[in-house]
Amino acid sequence: KKIKHSNVIRLLEVFESSKHLLMVMEYAGGGDLLRLIKRKGKLQESDAKFIFKQIAYGLAHIHCRSVIHRDIKPSNILITQNGDIKILDFGIAKMMSEAGNKLTKTGTQMGTVFYMSPEQVQGKEIDIRSDIYSLGVTFYQMLTGISPYDGMTTEFEVYSKIVSEPLPKASILYPGVPDYLDFVISKATTKNKDERF
Repeated sequence: KKIKHSNVIRLLEVFESSKHLLMVMEYAGGGDLLRLIKRKGKLQESDAKFIFKQIAYGLAHIHCRSVIHRDIKPSNILITQNGDIKILDFGIAKMMSEAGNKLTKTGTQMGTVFYMSPEQVQGKEIDIRSDIYSLGVTFYQMLTGISPYDGMTTEFEVYSKIVSEPLPKASILYPGVPDYLDFVISKATTKNKDERF
């Protein structure tokens, strides 16, 4: 199923050799969201909401086409020179139909640890709600300037927090963050995926 959406980098061609799989993708100059957050410290609420919505539109499009990204994070969100928002890096994306929806073998983890959902960390089956979780963590970072797991030194510590502790409220770091955005982050990142958006 072809993916063509203004908020998703287009895959133009795939070549396979005996040793490599090569992908030709749309060129869109600009920088990634992580670089923008590092430069600004945190984003203005209006900018964060705009970027969040564009990522959500892109995710809705790929999810409707039975694709799960599995690695949503600020460095995989491109902001073009025109200010357009595009989701990058489908290197570990999977079709939902593959292997009868069993996208992860038991004990296997794919993705970047700070943005992983509890089910990814535990090597369980995942679905589109894992992308929603990762988007919630990304939104938290946009509003606060830091990852909710900033300063932790071991993967075990991060895994434990992801599985058992809710994200701290963004408004604790920045009291200007309104309650409804705390709610959006909390609902997107709840441990029980049945309770997410």
